[in-house]
Amino acid sequence: MEFRKKTMATLLIAIFMISTLSVILPLGATDSGNYSGSIIKAADRLVALQSGTDYGWDWMRPPSATGHSGGASSNNLYGITAVGLIDAYLLTGDSAYYDAAKATADYMISYDPGETNFYRMKGVNQQYLVGFDFVFLMKFAEVSVDTTYSDKADSWWDYLKTNQVYHNTIPLLSFDEAQNIYDTLLAVRYSSIPGHAVWHCSEYGLAALMLGDDAFATEMANVLSTKLVITDTSRIVGWGKALKFYSTIGGYQTEIAFLTQSLINAQNTDGSWDSGGPSGQDTANAMMGLASARVLGTLTDAADYLLLNQQDNGGWSITSSGLEIPQVDSEILQALFSSLLKSNFVPGKGKGLNKVIPNDNFAKGRQK
Repeated sequence: MEFRKKTMATLLIAIFMISTLSVILPLGATDSGNYSGSIIKAADRLVALQSGTDYGWDWMRPPSATGHSGGASSNNLYGITAVGLIDAYLLTGDSAYYDAAKATADYMISYDPGETNFYRMKGVNQQYLVGFDFVFLMKFAEVSVDTTYSDKADSWWDYLKTNQVYHNTIPLLSFDEAQNIYDTLLAVRYSSIPGHAVWHCSEYGLAALMLGDDAFATEMANVLSTKLVITDTSRIVGWGKALKFYSTIGGYQTEIAFLTQSLINAQNTDGSWDSGGPSGQDTANAMMGLASARVLGTLTDAADYLLLNQQDNGGWSITSSGLEIPQVDSEILQALFSSLLKSNFVPGKGKGLNKVIPNDNFAKGRQK
């Protein structure tokens, strides 16, 4: 994939600098420490649950767990979980969060597509690349000001679109077309649950924007525009992520209006969203979508719900089983951070670094 030569500094979009912002309390909030403290506790929990060997996370852990299980981490959870560490680092400037995110990124890029490790693109137990990992690597490239990570993401994107990929031993439809990705995820990965397919495809759309592949992002937006009437138990995560995608790509006002109203109508009186899946994940994705669309009036109650249900260990166990999901811990952290960010509120009063905050659309200028 050929991109115009640009320095990393040019790629960084200056939304605003953490260190120069005035503190503006969001949406009637009165105690910024509640929000910053919750994010910090969640980030500390992610660091504690991270593997010291393969630098990933377990799929689930009992709330009493104090660390990783010691087994192999779930390789499809790396990026989606590690993004929360980047947010915590930008909020606090704590190098522990940066170091943990870097360990994940370095482990991911130590393998190439086609090798029989990590993504295992050939042989048995194969795993296709997931959209969340492209987003994480592009964001980490920006924060670290190191194109090694974005270059690897570029090479993976090319591989995904030009090679036969598999789920376990099942050959998948070519990923060179957005419709194929949706059909594959719906049929193979998510057991015919449209909400989850929309959720993940929207992340592929965000990844395409960050990689400068605007044509593919537009193709994905057009495909998803016919998939948004969802009634399954994953509809909230689908609507939330799709709203974030459409708000980022721009245009698509009909889709944005439909998704916004669908989420507003679905919010519970306690501030949460719950369509039958883990309510923490539903609430987090709804918040991120509405924050991206700058529909901020619903966010205070949602944030209060999450803070109320945070465990003493820093994580959340808002699931029917009572188990903790590190990925969901991270999604909630990201939701709190992005919601406050969109409200022009950065808690911490100067603790943050003198760095630009990553934007999902920061690389739209990286045209082919």
